[in-house]
Amino acid sequence: MEGQHVTLVTNAVIEDGEQVQWSFEGKTITTGMNGDINKTSYGDDETFRDRLELHHQTADLLIKNTKPSDAGVYQLQITSSSGKAICRKYSVVIS
Repeated sequence: MEGQHVTLVTNAVIEDGEQVQWSFEGKTITTGMNGDINKTSYGDDETFRDRLELHHQTADLLIKNTKPSDAGVYQLQITSSSGKAICRKYSVVIS
């Protein structure tokens, strides 16, 4: 629902050195590395300004104060230090 918080739950456990990237409609909205909150970036897009939180151990993404424009496809990519990548897609509907 509009104005609510939504969490995209990954059911993942992020290992040391793994990098996390969330994209929305093909554009990167946040990146991070397990255990290092100082290496989290929320990009230059003002669309999600101050409304995203990335959980560093699980890669769950919290979207606060949802808006109709937040509806769409979100993609998660987790990349290990060896370069192996796991990708997942999430569809979000805001009513």
